[in-house]
Amino acid sequence: MDQVETQAIHLNQICLTSSIKKGCHDKHRQFKVLKGYEHWKTVFMEEEFVKMREEAGVKILAKGFDTQNERVYVVQDMDSMEVIQNAMAKNQEKIKEAGVDMSTMQMIPLQD
Repeated sequence: MDQVETQAIHLNQICLTSSIKKGCHDKHRQFKVLKGYEHWKTVFMEEEFVKMREEAGVKILAKGFDTQNERVYVVQDMDSMEVIQNAMAKNQEKIKEAGVDMSTMQMIPLQD
C-alpha cells in the first residue's frame, strides 16, 4: 500500500467515524491547485475563510495534498451540499485567489 492509498483510507476512516456520530453530513472535495498547495493552504486558513466556514456551519475534519496526483483533499462536515455551494458561489474571487482549479473540483457525499 502506497502513501496515497494510506492517506485516502485515513481520510475515509475520519469521515466514517464522523458520519456514525453525527449522521451522513460529510462531504469530500478534491481538486487541483494552480498556485501550489502551500499557497492554497495559506489562503484557506485566512481569518476571512475560517469565519465564512464557521458562519455556514462547515467543519473541516481533514485536509491534505496528494503529491502523486497533485490534488488537494478536504473532508468537511456540513448540514447540506447547498451550504458549500452557496459559500463557493459568493466567494469566487477568493477561491480564484487561492488557486483552485474549479474545472477539477469534485464533491462527493460520504455515507456509512
